[in-house]
Amino acid sequence: MTLAKEKTRLQAGPIKVLLLEDNEVDAQWVERALKNFKEGDFQIEWVKELEKAVGLAQKASFDIIISDLKVPDGFGLEVYEAIYRRAPHTPIILLTGTLEEEKLALEAIQKGAQDYLFKGQVSPQALLRSLVYALERHKLLSMRDHFVNIVSHELRSPLSAMRMSVGDLLEGLAGPLSAQQKEYLALSLKSIDRLHRTADELLDLAKMEAGRVPLQKSRFDLAALAHEIKKSLEKEARAKGLTLKTQMPEGSVEIDADQDKIARVLTNLLHNAVKFTEKGVIEISVKDSDENVSCSVSDTGMGISSEDLPKVFNKFEQFGKKDQSKAQGTGLGLSICKQIIDLHGGSLRVESEPGKGTTFSFSLPKE
Repeated sequence: MTLAKEKTRLQAGPIKVLLLEDNEVDAQWVERALKNFKEGDFQIEWVKELEKAVGLAQKASFDIIISDLKVPDGFGLEVYEAIYRRAPHTPIILLTGTLEEEKLALEAIQKGAQDYLFKGQVSPQALLRSLVYALERHKLLSMRDHFVNIVSHELRSPLSAMRMSVGDLLEGLAGPLSAQQKEYLALSLKSIDRLHRTADELLDLAKMEAGRVPLQKSRFDLAALAHEIKKSLEKEARAKGLTLKTQMPEGSVEIDADQDKIARVLTNLLHNAVKFTEKGVIEISVKDSDENVSCSVSDTGMGISSEDLPKVFNKFEQFGKKDQSKAQGTGLGLSICKQIIDLHGGSLRVESEPGKGTTFSFSLPKE
């Protein structure tokens, strides 16, 4: 494929590039490679420090970001994640110089980076091709998000109308019903509610993945929040004969975060623990350290197999026994939890052993 043909696949007009590279030779190579494309018009902003790159990414609008993984004030995934948090809507290509950095770049791709290039082994043609594909993939993802938004919005109104009609029938507003008719309508109502939750969660997840969910941060006590959510699920746990316990440090555990979203994570993890535990104990623990706080929810439930563990945070994944008498989940809850924790710059992990239980843990930076 010629450079001219590659260029025709790029957007019209100048392409604004943010380049983070502390090595002057490597930076000049990228600049020359882009500027020598007569068919292309690239406007390049070159910086050497992560802090400056993050500031520019937050203030200005770039079409693409090219970043080294090793700069004076950052290394590895922290470089990618710092830029991504400020510009989640911009495709990011990473530059690597060692095998260690290449492994980190592969991890970054799993987290949303578009591509990576190995410095010293890349031709100008390969650089342009990477830019083309990164922009095209980003465009496809944007189209997907737009489609999800449309579908979710279009589903809500008819689902609400259907739910109201079925609810009126169940209440006998259209006349008396037989026991069998009530049973069928109750099942329909559960299916409508499940589809409504799926639409809501799809929309939430699409917004989070596209970086369109602002965090309403405030300072609050994570331990107090955990106690509050524990109380909200005590009745459900007692009905199954389960014991809810907490392990908290003395005093408050202050953190700057979006309280509603962290509450959503805790509620989801604790609800899952109650749902998939038939007997035993569920424990919520909060730990405090100098820079981070961590929280875990442990249960004595059925556990998750080693084959299923890598898929736990995937969309639409469901584990455990399916009880058809109860409304099933959407399989999006844990994906949303992970997105929320990622947005806060934290990490969400899972450990499990079949027959012995599961522990979900997340850690968050204090500031």
